[in-house]
Amino acid sequence: MTEIPVCKIEVKGKSEQITIKKGAVNLKNNNILLLRSSQENISWLAKVSSHGYSNYIRLTSNLKQRPTDIEVIKIAKVGERPPLGPLSRNQVDILNFINDNCTCIERPQGNVSIYKPPKGPSITIKRIINLDEDLAWSIGFYLAEGPKVSYGVGITNHELYLLKHFQESIEKNFDIQNKEWFVYIHSRNKDSSKKFKSRIVRIFQTNKISDVKARLATKDTIELKINNTLFAIIFNQFVSKAIELILEDTSLALAFLKGYEIGDGCILQRNSCYLYGICITTKNNSNKEILVKTLQKLYNKKPRIRSNKGCYEITCTGINLMTEFILDEHFSSSPKQWKKIINSYLKKQYTRSHIRYWLALKNKKLLTREMAQIAGRSYWSVLDAMNKDAKLGLIKTEKRRFPNKAGLHNIYSLTNKGDKLLSLIGGVDEKTNSSSLDGSWGKRQALAL
Repeated sequence: MTEIPVCKIEVKGKSEQITIKKGAVNLKNNNILLLRSSQENISWLAKVSSHGYSNYIRLTSNLKQRPTDIEVIKIAKVGERPPLGPLSRNQVDILNFINDNCTCIERPQGNVSIYKPPKGPSITIKRIINLDEDLAWSIGFYLAEGPKVSYGVGITNHELYLLKHFQESIEKNFDIQNKEWFVYIHSRNKDSSKKFKSRIVRIFQTNKISDVKARLATKDTIELKINNTLFAIIFNQFVSKAIELILEDTSLALAFLKGYEIGDGCILQRNSCYLYGICITTKNNSNKEILVKTLQKLYNKKPRIRSNKGCYEITCTGINLMTEFILDEHFSSSPKQWKKIINSYLKKQYTRSHIRYWLALKNKKLLTREMAQIAGRSYWSVLDAMNKDAKLGLIKTEKRRFPNKAGLHNIYSLTNKGDKLLSLIGGVDEKTNSSSLDGSWGKRQALAL
């Protein structure tokens, strides 16, 4: 949808300050104009200022060449904003997060241009944000890896595919353009290689790249950032509102937790091989409370919390809880971590003894004695194992009568939950008890980059 200009302003001279001729357009001091350069099709917001008897505006620094004329698309008053409309569940209007003195101008495709007085900044973003699982993941990742500063929104990590996923999520949900992103390469060497920089340009589609020397860095990291104070204000307040909605929705809470743990979470092992539990760390007390509430909502169990060197360690342990974590595909966005949690889970005594039962029940139903014969275990061992798995919802137990047999007999089958667990730990090598499976979208993203 092309926006039709109200009028045009002729550009003369070499100054960034453009004088508006009297009679060209009916303007008042402090009007906010939505302007566009017809030569480059770049739009921006500018405040009308007065000097003596003349009104003037300023050009934007984003222009590659000086225009011959500027189109005035819309004229707004300071503090003007479109009315708020009805919202559906998990929708957020970003106009709730700006001050009354900010000016908002409606744009095509549901966007809005916002100007913050007295001299900016300004930004054009989507007005109504739909909070989905993808955005909930990005919010969790941002709380774990973002610096939470007032002058921008960004994250720091060494995995390029995670940074790219965050960038794509923000661009899709807020309609942010590639030109808004800055990339800072934190490295021991002040100047990174040209080959690596060209790779960064290809991945993140921005030429705004800077080297930052980090003497204490153990590995090179990338900081991906939007340096806009207005967007930082809006986004951080949106995150606070989104957390309230996330804690009310199980699927959003799970996606949020997956995003956070991939940034500040780790897998705990005993003897460097057996799965013990999951640990998530944070220095922020409010983040700690959010994580505890999220875990309690998802798994109805309060995690252990320990303060260590100014950092909170939130730990979840127990084979039942770890089984639920694998069923929910925690760490699946990281191929290395996903393989680690699966292989260490397979080395647990519980898994080693029970997996033979799950494999026996695949696509068929069996009696207790039939399973004991196939698995080479006693009748009572099978019965005990099946009772435990039934409590986890992995096994379905039916009572049946059979000809020439007295009483009721248990017949077992895998539930959908049990089928899913077996498929997630699929590709099992019975000799090594290891899995050939890697992460899902994490592996695809990593291979693509």
